[in-house]
Amino acid sequence: MSRNSRKLGPEKQEGQKNETSTVNPQQQVKTPDNNIFGLSFVTPTEIVDLPSNGVFYPENSPMYNKKTLEIRHMTSKEEDLLSSGADRYEDSFKVFDMLIDALLVDKNVNSSHLLEEDKLAILLNARCTGYGEKYSVSVYCANCKKQTKHIFDLSKNTIKEPSIKSEYIAEEDLFSFTLPKSQIDVKIISSGDKIQDDLNTEKKQKEKYNLEFNETVSFISKVIVSANGITDRSQISKLAEILPAIDAKYIKEFFLNARPTLSTKQEVKCEVCNTQTEQEAPITWAFFRTDF
Repeated sequence: MSRNSRKLGPEKQEGQKNETSTVNPQQQVKTPDNNIFGLSFVTPTEIVDLPSNGVFYPENSPMYNKKTLEIRHMTSKEEDLLSSGADRYEDSFKVFDMLIDALLVDKNVNSSHLLEEDKLAILLNARCTGYGEKYSVSVYCANCKKQTKHIFDLSKNTIKEPSIKSEYIAEEDLFSFTLPKSQIDVKIISSGDKIQDDLNTEKKQKEKYNLEFNETVSFISKVIVSANGITDRSQISKLAEILPAIDAKYIKEFFLNARPTLSTKQEVKCEVCNTQTEQEAPITWAFFRTDF
């Protein structure tokens, strides 16, 4: 493991139980004497450690400074949601959001409040407790161009710390950092996804009237809130057009490296040509299926 990685959940000391994989004692209720099935009618829960550690949420978010979330184990209700949802929704991530909402114990929090990496941590935990840690899925070999089956061990995951130095300002929900080439201090919005609809609309409008559209310039002008303390939008737009290429690239890639990321990367051996590579476990519609 690299020095900038940490495991999802605290490492176990000898003789110490892993807190993230044990049932919450408060949720363990003795099975009633008249329950002939031997199952508790109270669904057990798990405590999930969040990759964000609650740091990258604005002050007005219910997730602000929240390091963990409690989720229920999946039951037949969630199995029905997953099996029927695959038919009803083309977007599998819509089903995943619905699953997260169903499993969260704290109903003041829902999937719309969560960062993607925190969602992934919840989904991984739910998959492991619901269907086991082994995940069989088809993987692609870039060498022989074939697809073969591989079994991922989902218990093997790490949290990688951000590779870019920045400061998250919770009261403003902004990131602050210095551009590598121009050395301009910028504040940018917390997620590039927030302006994607605006970019798509602008592109369609300009194409409609045969006007030039530069996606990089438009993206940068929209994500930068201030530069060296200047917030005037006309000045920010001019800066976006003349910004050095390396600074533009830095901003575009910033959102991929600004927060801790959850990695399931493991060694995969192609069954056809024996090529070994490292790959992430693919999170697709089949993630919660055990029959593929």
